[in-house]
Amino acid sequence: MRVLKWIVERCLGRGHAVAAPLGLQPDYADLDWRGLDFTRERFEAGNVPRSRAVGEWNCRPTINCSPGWGPSNPRHSARQRRDLQGRLR
Repeated sequence: MRVLKWIVERCLGRGHAVAAPLGLQPDYADLDWRGLDFTRERFEAGNVPRSRAVGEWNCRPTINCSPGWGPSNPRHSARQRRDLQGRLR
């Protein structure tokens, strides 16, 4: 629910986001942590998608398989794949 609240706030133009190789994501301060004992350090340690190496590993199946989709592959997905590869370099 905390992330969903952040998503809604982003859609309404009120939320903040941090750029990461895989796209925009919340920062620790962007989520409501009331009622939880969850420190910024723990958040940062578990927030691996900001790492390019981990992001590349997570996206490898999509990057490697999507060219083989042939005519069923939407035209814009090739551009998105190239953009993603560029962000992961």
